[in-house]
Amino acid sequence: MNGTDLILREAARIIDFRGLHIGSQFATNTGRRSSLEAPLDICAAVYAAVTGLVPDVFFTDEVASVELIESSELAMAAIRAISGALDTEPCETNGVPDYIEHVSN
Repeated sequence: MNGTDLILREAARIIDFRGLHIGSQFATNTGRRSSLEAPLDICAAVYAAVTGLVPDVFFTDEVASVELIESSELAMAAIRAISGALDTEPCETNGVPDYIEHVSN
């Protein structure tokens, strides 16, 4: 098992515990007692699996969230692995594949 396998398993565990968020932003705490229980988008869960963190920007700022996730090489490797397992291709943003958009949507 390599690092990506472990990250994906932890991300799945996080989603199982917190729930999967599919709305705007990368997380929401609507209907939850605290942000510690807030459902997360798949990419946010991968980032949390890598870092152990759920930054406040996940709740409020999609652009900053994307930049933060993209800054983690380990998170992006896991997100690319998820993207590769999907039956569609990622769209391109600025001439490069947008893996976060592909996985999140």
